[in-house]
Amino acid sequence: MIEDLMAMSSENEFASVVSRLIQERSCRRLIETGTYHGLGSTSFVAGALKSAGLTDSKFFSIEVDPENASKARKNLSAAGLSDYVTIIVGLSLLRSQLKDPAGIERELDGQKWPMEVYLDHEPAVRAECFYKESNFPKERDGLLLDSIHAFDDRPDFVLLDSAGHLGWMEFRTVVDNAKGNCILVLDDIKHCKHYRSHQEILSDPRFKVLAVTDDRFGSIATEFAP
Repeated sequence: MIEDLMAMSSENEFASVVSRLIQERSCRRLIETGTYHGLGSTSFVAGALKSAGLTDSKFFSIEVDPENASKARKNLSAAGLSDYVTIIVGLSLLRSQLKDPAGIERELDGQKWPMEVYLDHEPAVRAECFYKESNFPKERDGLLLDSIHAFDDRPDFVLLDSAGHLGWMEFRTVVDNAKGNCILVLDDIKHCKHYRSHQEILSDPRFKVLAVTDDRFGSIATEFAP
């Protein structure tokens, strides 16, 4: 059930939008957070690069859970996509940015969520479950910022799809550090993950909305001009 929810079919609307933008813009410097098992956005981003013949591209996909990363590598290898993606194991954010369960609960409770916005897990265990998703103290941290810097702060394409409590901080990391125009895609805008980021996009003139989809919890593709 979880696998079905988190893995997106390569035939869906979101995949089509992302693949089209990558190919039309000939994106060569790409970053993604939230690889999971490599069966969703990771596979169709890598597939778009392969279909477009962008063999000189560099695509970093960040996954904090080593077991998930291992499964993703096997799945992508089986799909013939290993040459088009580099999976990096570790935290997308700096460890100092993460909150303990009490802090996560305060942050979530401090937001006014519309009825249509989805929050994972039952309220009594939500903060603890979110905390466990990013509590890997032995893994590297700050990988999203490192990846942006690896592209001289000018990635062509960034897709943010990590755990629900990390979305806003990942969004701010990109917005505060990208120095050149890039495609910025948020998955799950009708979800606590990216509801707040989505609202900022709609009020910030630096963003041009390219596409919005209703797949699962919704997504948005934008062009960000710092």
